[in-house]
Amino acid sequence: MSLISLGLTAFGSIETRSHQAGVGLLAIVIGSLVYSLAWIIALLDSLQAGRTGWLVALILLLPLGIGPLLYGILGLSRSDRA
Repeated sequence: MSLISLGLTAFGSIETRSHQAGVGLLAIVIGSLVYSLAWIIALLDSLQAGRTGWLVALILLLPLGIGPLLYGILGLSRSDRA
């Protein structure tokens, strides 16, 4: 009986670990898609406004992953777009 309990415990922990890894992988994929969409929108917005400085900054900050965040905080305001 204890051997069966030990086996079920080991199998349950393996199943839990793989489930957590799957959830983590799903979170990374969804986060990457959201980041990519935000980066493309920021890039197109800076192109449309003719702001080449932001365009270059977004391209240079691409490996760091903070380009869209900085653009959202410090980028063009609504009055600059009009």
